Amino acid sequence: MLTVRDNGRGMEPVESERLRALLVRTEDPANHTGLYNVHRRLQLLFGAAYGVSFESAPGQGMTVILTLPWQHSQTSASL
Repeated sequence: MLTVRDNGRGMEPVESERLRALLVRTEDPANHTGLYNVHRRLQLLFGAAYGVSFESAPGQGMTVILTLPWQHSQTSASL
């Protein structure tokens, strides 16, 4: 998981719900957002368990979480 957090204005509950509704859509929305595009690409590449989620509250900033697959591979090259 990759987490990005800020301490900005955050989002009102109605804004959060609108964004959550956009992220669960499977059909292509008329007005794309970067967050939607990243979320759909991750899900198409890796499956429904992966993608973008977020937490936000007015006056408390926003946290965006990217859930990605992790695969550790061993190489013979030294770091």
